[in-house]
Amino acid sequence: MSRRAKRNRDAAADAAGDLSRRHRVQANAVAVGKVLLCRELDDGAGACMTRWIEPDVCRGALLDTTTTMIERMRTRQSTYDTNLNPNYLTGHPCLRPKMRSIVVDWMQQVCQEYGLSRETCHLATNYFDRYVCGQLATPPTRLQLVAVTALLIASKLEDVNVPTVADFAYTCAGSYAAAEILRTELDMVKALGWMLRPHSPSTWARLFLLRGIDQATPGSKPGRDLLRSDRFVRVMEVIDAARLYVKSLQYSPYVLAASVLFHVFDGYADLIGLATGMDRAQCAECMEWIALLDDCIPRVGLHSILDRGYRPPDMHVRQVYNPHALQVCLDDTRHN
Repeated sequence: MSRRAKRNRDAAADAAGDLSRRHRVQANAVAVGKVLLCRELDDGAGACMTRWIEPDVCRGALLDTTTTMIERMRTRQSTYDTNLNPNYLTGHPCLRPKMRSIVVDWMQQVCQEYGLSRETCHLATNYFDRYVCGQLATPPTRLQLVAVTALLIASKLEDVNVPTVADFAYTCAGSYAAAEILRTELDMVKALGWMLRPHSPSTWARLFLLRGIDQATPGSKPGRDLLRSDRFVRVMEVIDAARLYVKSLQYSPYVLAASVLFHVFDGYADLIGLATGMDRAQCAECMEWIALLDDCIPRVGLHSILDRGYRPPDMHVRQVYNPHALQVCLDDTRHN
């Protein structure tokens, strides 16, 4: 065999070895990721479930969440709430509640498509409502432009991999140019007074759950149930569905979040009360509406964001789109 042929053979063997090693490293990384993401928790009855957060992470996240801090957060939230009239659509003769529902549903769909977080979607919805509330008259043809601009601003604050302006323009099927979205962005942040950090219902729900887990007796069934992934996902599904209704604006985000928790964790009212600083009586009206809503919304879980069994590390914070929620909302005769 010639020297050249021998060199070529050795080079091919080295390349094959490198490729094999890379494949092994990738396979090990995926395997480790799946093990970490699929840690199971025994519920005491032989069934297993995944956690949405690990207890040690929970304790670390609660170092500064004292009762005083919660009160400060509520006070700060009230500043944002006073800038939003729950009945603002009455000041826009051309707009109907169902138009808002369709736009919010579209925003949730865009967030799932680009892998954006639920917090991005909830912030964008807040920007959308506050911006339209402050306008004298907003034509229906401008709603999508306002919505996509709100998504652009929120994604810059919340997400790491932010879609470009051209990407957002593409989601509008060419109805708006990138330059028009950028002009609206500047107009929106000025109209909002650069107040871009409200506490969304999902933020309050996560905080209340963390406090509940921390206050539960270690290893107890209530503590384990608050850690359950399926319960957490259901909480967020109900909140997402509620956001489609303009009626959700009648309740402060922390009241909405507390009401959903009281409903989903119906048997643990005392623990949820400790975590939220509220009781069922304070949330009675909202809870009644949430109960009716939950009975109508089909469950979708995380299936739409799971790719062939692989679980993304941020799967519990990503926005998940429920394709059935909008139709339930539009079929509600009380919501026209």
